[in-house]
Amino acid sequence: MSGSQCFSTWRPTAPARTRREPWSEGPCQAHLLDKTLVRELQGTHAQAMLESKGNMKDFIREFGESNKKFVFIGGAGTGKSELALNLAVGLAGSAAGTGTVSGEAPRDAAGLVDLFDLDQTKPLFRSRDLAASLASKGVNLHFQDQYLDSPQAVGGVEKSLADPGRYTILDAGGDKGGARMIGRYAQLLERDGCMVFYVINPFRPWSEDIYDVDATLSSVLAASRLQKFHILVNPNVGHETDFDEWCEGLEKAREMLEPFAKIEALGASEKFAGDVQEEIPLLAIHPFIDYGL
Repeated sequence: MSGSQCFSTWRPTAPARTRREPWSEGPCQAHLLDKTLVRELQGTHAQAMLESKGNMKDFIREFGESNKKFVFIGGAGTGKSELALNLAVGLAGSAAGTGTVSGEAPRDAAGLVDLFDLDQTKPLFRSRDLAASLASKGVNLHFQDQYLDSPQAVGGVEKSLADPGRYTILDAGGDKGGARMIGRYAQLLERDGCMVFYVINPFRPWSEDIYDVDATLSSVLAASRLQKFHILVNPNVGHETDFDEWCEGLEKAREMLEPFAKIEALGASEKFAGDVQEEIPLLAIHPFIDYGL
């Protein structure tokens, strides 16, 4: 899995606008996927998806066998926290040999994965409420109580990133504010064995067109000080998203992105992940977060 493509070589096909062209300036992006595997997803239950041919194990096989460090960045409301939670539980289950999202991991799975909630401004879920549940699945959830007048940094990130034997997942806050928290670890995150996913939800206001995507992406990259990333498209309008809406969002994302960037991963609700027929690794999302709706 090698190869690279530089954003500076890409130009939009849309009519000229007052804003600068997408990715007309910026770093090169390393592409991991030189070939794709056909995935025939079956089943809608989380464990059924993990046991089928085109399931989270394929996502983990594609990315998790050569990487132990993962970062989710992107605009607010893209679904980064759910993606991070599901990847963490999936990696813990895979490492422990259970391969389940909903079931508990065996005792020797404790501490296999570190998940860091780095959102300092408006955490989207109550970390304390999830900590015990995630621990039973082999995931250590690291968080820090936040105060509006004095945001607090989460401890232990450097230690986990420097440990080659641990899985580390960083869930950054939305937009450039959250990405600044990632910037302090940029040197560690630029090493081999780290996957940075820039998450795009085409239904969000800042993903209306390629220019909006570019503006948000550029500010997030500048704040995070990262130069390599991989695009993960997660079309959703919340937990009630249906398959037709997901397909509509994916089509919109393709129209916007594919002239300039490769979609390297997808997120989709476990409710209809079994209906997805794509040659792109897909992370089936079990809803861990209670938004109180």
